[in-house]
Amino acid sequence: MDKMVLIPKGVEQFQCIGAACEDHCCKIWNVNIDRVGFIKVTTSSNPVIKPIAKKAYQKNPKTTNDVNYGRMKMNEQKECHFLDENKWCLIHKELGESALCNTCAIYPREHREIGSYIEKSLTLSCPEAVRTLLLQKEGIEFEEVLLQPSERIQNQITLAGEQVDIVWAIRTFVITLLQERSISLDLRMMLLGLFAEKLNEQPKTLEHTEQVIQMMQQRFVIPQYIEAVMQIKGNELVQLQLHKELLRTTVEELSFNVRYVEVVNQFIRGLKTGPLENKEITEETLQKYIAAQAVYQQFTREHQYILENYVVHYIFTNVFPYNGKTILEAYEDIIINYQLIKALLIGLASYNGKLTIEDAVLAIQSYTKAVAHNNKSYDVLRQKIKESNMETIAFLLAYIKTNESK
Repeated sequence: MDKMVLIPKGVEQFQCIGAACEDHCCKIWNVNIDRVGFIKVTTSSNPVIKPIAKKAYQKNPKTTNDVNYGRMKMNEQKECHFLDENKWCLIHKELGESALCNTCAIYPREHREIGSYIEKSLTLSCPEAVRTLLLQKEGIEFEEVLLQPSERIQNQITLAGEQVDIVWAIRTFVITLLQERSISLDLRMMLLGLFAEKLNEQPKTLEHTEQVIQMMQQRFVIPQYIEAVMQIKGNELVQLQLHKELLRTTVEELSFNVRYVEVVNQFIRGLKTGPLENKEITEETLQKYIAAQAVYQQFTREHQYILENYVVHYIFTNVFPYNGKTILEAYEDIIINYQLIKALLIGLASYNGKLTIEDAVLAIQSYTKAVAHNNKSYDVLRQKIKESNMETIAFLLAYIKTNESK
């Protein structure tokens, strides 16, 4: 029986742009090489591949499985030895796609098996993947396609029975909420928090989940309820303080990705924040932040679909809410991403005096590559929120809300 794969529309149309890519993937990464891929390349007699393989492929002496059998050693420029002068892969060119290790053959595609379901998407650390998925003005839609025999599934999510049904119920409700364009995206993210808080009151069962979804669906169509949530004010001073602390953490403790660090530096220079470790917020910085928020809001009135697509993609690819220990932790993770990307865009708006689609692609892709790919990022960043006494839903809503510019 043919297996079907659920994908966001656009995934099948993705094509690597090779040398034209502004931040190609064949550099900096720690690349693990599976046993089959390692043997195919290191035993090749191809005159182009053989001498390069000797210096580029190293066996992992600590390996206990075939997945991390070997690793790639980068050159002095921290790039892959197998790149030709046009930044195309010599292994693919000389030996064919079947000789690629799993990491290189799959990226930026991601496959997940959840129970009897298979899902496929793209990781947003690739600039072209960001453009392919997030620049769809009509929003992300999903479709089913046939699983191809050559596709490699690298991630199995251990969910069974009722857990699978819970995931589908929550993700369907949440994605529908996040694509409700009659209200602002900030408000949608705030309503998601209220849903998460209610869902967190009892252990996750399908019955409880369906009851909470039904209750929140009823509340969300009550104008007075929506108006009450809209009345929550954003606190620009608190936002700036937490932005600085979280951005400092991403740069100093989690990543030193040159492209991302430059975006953070433009946040610093544009808003004149001073060193990120300095918790003081001057009046000049506060006013620059408020002014840049207005530029950000003007941009999102026309291009809000970009961040909407980002959060929808996140919910889909991270198997929300099972990406956190609790539903509230899962919610904190998506808010961390959403708010730090917003912070970078506001910083770029202040630095450049405007925002463009290219700025949005830069902020999302560089942040994803530097922070979201680091397995320890969310534990560290959640701890920073806890230390700032901002982990309650009330504080998170004030952190999310961008006040309307006057």
